[in-house]
Amino acid sequence: MALIVKDIMAEAVVTVYVENMANLLTNETVFLFGMKGEVRRLQAELTRMQCFLKYADERQDQDECVLSGT
Repeated sequence: MALIVKDIMAEAVVTVYVENMANLLTNETVFLFGMKGEVRRLQAELTRMQCFLKYADERQDQDECVLSGT
């Protein structure tokens, strides 16, 4: 009888642990996929900034907008 109770308790503990780990992994996956999109957005923004800075550097002596800082 005591062995059966221990087995049931152990099974319950393992079940709760597995459910908690599954929830944690699901939440982490959702977070990481969200971050992937954010990283891509930031990469695109940095590429645009790099292009603008290259353009500004090439025309810094000629373009009034570049000279004024806009």
